[in-house]
Amino acid sequence: AKMPLLGMIIKAYGIVSFKPGSGMEKSLSEPFAILRAGGVVGIFPEGHFAQEGKTYEAKPGIAYLAFKSSAPILPIALEGASRLSFFNFLWRQKYMRVSFGKPFLITEIAPFLHSQSSKEDFSRAAQLIMEQIRKLYTG
Repeated sequence: AKMPLLGMIIKAYGIVSFKPGSGMEKSLSEPFAILRAGGVVGIFPEGHFAQEGKTYEAKPGIAYLAFKSSAPILPIALEGASRLSFFNFLWRQKYMRVSFGKPFLITEIAPFLHSQSSKEDFSRAAQLIMEQIRKLYTG
């Protein structure tokens, strides 16, 4: 489903996309640089914007980035974004609900991660991140 308003917002805030198959380290180099500079990085853990009311399996890169950067994770759930168009938003005919969870460090929910963790370890940790996000949905 196309979401033009959300797309405009995402582009306005300088959000970057990842190229599948380029490897975690290479594809996450820009987000690492942003975090090192004290910036904030927003990522859809599934690798794309999920359809309304659905969550998918998270990609391991989200856990890898969180572990290697030691950055805190702020879980966020978006509801109603797929029904939101520019005109619906402008005329306040539809609303989007944004729910924020409590920030946490990846090591708090995935203490098994270490410097030699495998892709499977990061995949497991990524699913634990998704569990924190799923708790925020009201439906």
